Amino acid sequence: MAEEIDVLIRQKTGGKKRLRDSFQAMMSWAEESGRAFRLDELPGLIGKPVGVDEKEIKAIVDRWLR
Repeated sequence: MAEEIDVLIRQKTGGKKRLRDSFQAMMSWAEESGRAFRLDELPGLIGKPVGVDEKEIKAIVDRWLR
């Protein structure tokens, strides 16, 4: 799942962003919010920091978590 999301992010950003950027933003978000994320928040937490539509991320997550 992580590799598939990373490939999507790299494709959509022309190689300027990657999943690592999303994870770094997610760590900051967790520190600021003082809580863990809910599974339904995951696509947005991955997509927004790198400018990728969270619906595309959600499709990958949903496929892997069936």
